[in-house]
Amino acid sequence: MASLAGPYSNARAPRTLQTQARNGGPVFGVGMRAFIRDASGRKGLVVLNDVSGKVALGHLADGAEVEILAWIPRRAATLYRVQSTEDRVEGWLGVANLRAEAPIATSPEVAPEVASTAPVWVSLRAPGKRT
Repeated sequence: MASLAGPYSNARAPRTLQTQARNGGPVFGVGMRAFIRDASGRKGLVVLNDVSGKVALGHLADGAEVEILAWIPRRAATLYRVQSTEDRVEGWLGVANLRAEAPIATSPEVAPEVASTAPVWVSLRAPGKRT
């Protein structure tokens, strides 16, 4: 069997879905759900801008769920047009302000419930037999 050699030898190799962009951020498809991430780390608000980045259209809290409506590849970082699933605020933001998984909620530890019934004893002997 002859092997293919040359610049097109891998042309028929299977391609896998890329999970990270060249700039190191995650890749989101149109229609996917994502969560707002305050890239500054302050757990505050993230501003949604127009496509030029000059006009603020609204803001969303860190952890808010959004739907990806569109994207524009940029050399520095991909821009995503998002819409809040809660109040439908819409605008553009950079990939650094998105994350794929929901934020981890910190809740106080809850003690497991203790059964309020007394233990039940079951005899393994057949009724009426004595040993």
